[in-house]
Amino acid sequence: MKDVRVCLNPVCDRLVLGRSDKKYCCDGCRSAHYNDTKQERKSDPIVTIPKFQKNNREILRVIYEKNEGNAIVSKIYLIGLGFNFMYHTHFMITYERKFLQCCFDYAIRVIDDYLVEVCKSNDDVPNSKKN
Repeated sequence: MKDVRVCLNPVCDRLVLGRSDKKYCCDGCRSAHYNDTKQERKSDPIVTIPKFQKNNREILRVIYEKNEGNAIVSKIYLIGLGFNFMYHTHFMITYERKFLQCCFDYAIRVIDDYLVEVCKSNDDVPNSKKN
């Protein structure tokens, strides 16, 4: 007696007929199952968080290079460009105890409720001691 195989699409319970290596009962089930698993991968934080971090870094890089160095911009301007304040790579504290939120090699320092300073996190740290 042949194996009784059921379609791999979780919402379908039909039997699979045909070749022995066939997994789905029809192209519609195969496509639906693929799209469902693809959607699950898109919402996986391991995939989405680095995208946000890279986007934040690119926004900071453009602002930094456009202003040829440190720039003071509003938080609303950053948000309008697509910057997300929740995603960063690390924090730094300068010698003067100023707190920086870094995205790879660029950083922002909160000045007040509305303004932030965009700088390089490795060498152009605002008001840091240099040797």
